[in-house]
Amino acid sequence: MADCLVLASGSGSNFEAIALRLANSPHRLLSLICDRPEAFAIVRAERLLVPVLRISYGRRREEAESRLERALVSLAPDLIVLAGFMRILPAAIIDRFPGRIVNIHPSLLPAYPGLSAIERSYADAGAPMGISVHIVDHGVDTGPLLAQFEADRTDGPSLPEMEERIHTLEHRHYPHIVEEQLDIIDREHGMRGLT
Repeated sequence: MADCLVLASGSGSNFEAIALRLANSPHRLLSLICDRPEAFAIVRAERLLVPVLRISYGRRREEAESRLERALVSLAPDLIVLAGFMRILPAAIIDRFPGRIVNIHPSLLPAYPGLSAIERSYADAGAPMGISVHIVDHGVDTGPLLAQFEADRTDGPSLPEMEERIHTLEHRHYPHIVEEQLDIIDREHGMRGLT
C-alpha cells in the first residue's frame, strides 16, 4: 500500500475523481491540502471524508511555503499529486520529493506550458489539444512526461466545448495514472523489503 496526498486550489473535480478511484484501491489518500479557503475542493473533500489541511498564502509566500514543506514532511506521502494547484512549488519541496510529485496540464506539452493553456492552444486552430501528465521538476511544466491524451477538435467545437472535452480527459485518465504510479511505488517498496 502506498500513500498520496493531493494539492488543489479550485473546484477540486480532479481531486474528487482521484479520491473515488483510490477508494477502490489498496492505496491511501492521506489528505487534501488547499491554499484557498473558498475553494470548492474543500467541500468535496469534506463530503468524501478526506482530511483537509488549509495553508493560506496571504502576503507571506515564504511562510506559507515553509508551512507546506513541514506538512508534507510530517505526512510523508509516497506521492504528491497536483490537481489544479495554482502555485509553483519551491525548489526545497521538489528536492525533498524527487520524482514523487505529479501534475496534470491541459495541453500537449511542451506546447503551451503555464497559464491559460486551453485558451492558447484553442486560439491556434491548427494545434492539437489534449492533456499531459508529468513529473514535476524545477521548471514550469517541463518535467518528464508520464502520459498524454489528445482531445478531438475535428468537428469545430467552441472553446467551452473544448474545455469540457479536456476536463473529461483529465477525469478519465489522471486517476488511473495516479493509481499506476502508486502501484509502481508499492512494488518498489516490496522489492526493497526482499533485499
